[in-house]
Amino acid sequence: MQHLFLLFCYAWLSLSFACFAGGEGKNGVKPEIQEQRNGIGIKFENELNKYLAANLQAFSSWSIAEIRTGQSTTETNAAQLYTIDPARAMVLNIPFAYIPITINSPRGKLKTVLTVRLNLKRMALVAIKDIPVNVDLQVSDFTTKEVDAIGMRGEVIRLPEEVLRYRAKMYIRAGICLTDQMVRPKAIIKHNDPVACYIRTGSVMISLDCTAREDGCLGDIIRVMSKEKKLYRAKIESSETARIVE
Repeated sequence: MQHLFLLFCYAWLSLSFACFAGGEGKNGVKPEIQEQRNGIGIKFENELNKYLAANLQAFSSWSIAEIRTGQSTTETNAAQLYTIDPARAMVLNIPFAYIPITINSPRGKLKTVLTVRLNLKRMALVAIKDIPVNVDLQVSDFTTKEVDAIGMRGEVIRLPEEVLRYRAKMYIRAGICLTDQMVRPKAIIKHNDPVACYIRTGSVMISLDCTAREDGCLGDIIRVMSKEKKLYRAKIESSETARIVE
């Protein structure tokens, strides 16, 4: 009987030790990992989340995919204290954010950069139909959706009323997110519009009543024709005037 009791005590102690060694802490994270998760520590990770939230307000949602400390596991330990350096600015090169930090350790202070790979999403206008080149954009051509910001080229156009200022610079396919690289300002002078042109030579200015032979935006050089049927090239200065350049 005494032998069975000793076996029972041994089994109970073994089970207790196993539970302690492999048990989970708060939020299902093991105690030792709670203190040094991602090699930076829980306290700093919370500070990092607040810092990113303040610097990623242009995005509708974001999350951390990976944190790269640039140090080996043996070099990174709980004795080190990471702090964000407010004197330097974060650099965002999607999908990476480069966070200026200071590492305080028994060996001294080290100013460096923490590399964080992010998952980023933003609200954008997405075409609901194909839009040919040189067509004026309409609000009804687009719908607003949350899209993945990674791999996107150009600055996203987010507000529906913004599209009214543009025309398609390239063929825009249905389902494509609208960016500034796909558009150009709408023409302020259109084909066959009357244009008040002028030629300036020194202090002398000669006015010509012309007709636009093509569409053009502010600053564009377009062909115009005078009443005498002579063709000129003129730089658009407003929706009604242009300066003859040749």
